[in-house]
Amino acid sequence: MAVRTTPCSLWRAVPHDALRQARLALDRGLDRLDPLGARTCPVFFRADDCGVPSNIWQEFIQLFLLRRIPLAPSLVPAWITASRWKILAAQTAVAPGLFAWHQHGRLHVNHEPSGKSMEFGPARTREHKRQDLEAGRRRLESLLGDAFVPLFTPPWNRVDGETLELLVELGYAAVSRSRNASPPAPPELPDIFVNVDLHTRKEPTPAAAWTGLLGELESGAAAGRLGIMCHHQRMNRAALDWMAGFLSLLAGHPRLEPAAMACRKSAKEKDPPGHPRLVIIA
Repeated sequence: MAVRTTPCSLWRAVPHDALRQARLALDRGLDRLDPLGARTCPVFFRADDCGVPSNIWQEFIQLFLLRRIPLAPSLVPAWITASRWKILAAQTAVAPGLFAWHQHGRLHVNHEPSGKSMEFGPARTREHKRQDLEAGRRRLESLLGDAFVPLFTPPWNRVDGETLELLVELGYAAVSRSRNASPPAPPELPDIFVNVDLHTRKEPTPAAAWTGLLGELESGAAAGRLGIMCHHQRMNRAALDWMAGFLSLLAGHPRLEPAAMACRKSAKEKDPPGHPRLVIIA
């Protein structure tokens, strides 16, 4: 398992008023969305590269549990075991309905000989991709049972068109990639895209990274949808502290609505009692 753990430049120098700047960026975007202030903006969080319990993971999820804000952890099937799932389930047992546990590839390995990293890309045959999708899903369904949600987040947010077709054939409810990902998903497969990156940014300096993040927050709010991608392994103390403040900001903001990246099994299903109203992002 090779996952980068070094925090990106964003978290090496956090402005003293970083939360105030975030609030201002969000409000600017919301004013563009609806100057009269009538419309609200759903906000959901997706956590990638999950499956291995750790101290940083436990501290991260406690932030969401404390404020009863939904989180969608994407589990790498090859990383999760019965003992690891037992720990993860116990850590979230106080509010299991907050968590949309779903599939993140199978092995989280790159199969492309050149170009950008992809686990499910054109270098592999359709049959090999089908086998890995099915094997990964079977593993998660056998370990998680009813806690598994049939959503698919591809490693590196990339899949080819053939894989999108396979996801439809295999009955996945949705895929989650980055905004404007290519190729587009077929109509039968909603793309629950993320448009804010907290932990894997590529800007060389903290100042540039903060400018980029604030721009994403504003443009996402202006579009009426914020999908925030998290990588807990790349969080340091500054990132955890900012996240705690940001979740409190979100919970108290009259025009931001915590949403669940989830899908109901039927139209008759109702939201879990005592939990935030689920907004299905699709």
